[in-house]
Amino acid sequence: MSIELIQLVDNTMGNNVYLINDQQADFCVVVDPSFDEEQILSHLKKNAWTLGQVWLSHGHYDHFWSTGELMRKAGGKPQLVMGAAAAAQVKAQSGLMLGGSAVPDIPVADVLLQGGETFRLGGQGARVEVFDVSGHAPGSMLFYLPEHHLALTGDAIFREGIGRFDLPGSDGELLFSNLREKVLTLPEDTTLYCGHGPKTTAGWERDHNPFLR
Repeated sequence: MSIELIQLVDNTMGNNVYLINDQQADFCVVVDPSFDEEQILSHLKKNAWTLGQVWLSHGHYDHFWSTGELMRKAGGKPQLVMGAAAAAQVKAQSGLMLGGSAVPDIPVADVLLQGGETFRLGGQGARVEVFDVSGHAPGSMLFYLPEHHLALTGDAIFREGIGRFDLPGSDGELLFSNLREKVLTLPEDTTLYCGHGPKTTAGWERDHNPFLR
């Protein structure tokens, strides 16, 4: 069972954008499209990948801004997947003026997550386990692909850092609890693909993250 992962960087706010393609299922997922849908569309076209789903790790505008345009321009009928609490936060930001631009509307989610779900990419591809890692933002979801020893963490954790918990809807106590119980307990060789900055591993963060000692 083979997947390919591409990491893009959206320079607007330094967001990481991930494309995961499952060759067996012929199914591609984009995680946190950020601002530049054209960059993503270029890679989809170059690789002849079919966009099946968009996953949002959480409901902050820098992670979802281009979602609607990406889904419209990609064609087909891609699904939008996010945490239920994140969907409420996304809706609350719609139309908010930031730097002279209004936060765009995005489609209503096709799948609302609570954490604890398991599924396979495209129904027959790689196994995905979903963990609620709220604390940085309500409804933050971690997507864990155990067969491929990787997890997409959003802004819950970074290399030797953690997500901010001084924002509206944040909860520092909950964040620390979720990171210790759900991220640091992953197998030590699990690669963590973060919402900003370099990738890391669960083992490295367990041993070196100064916020989680």
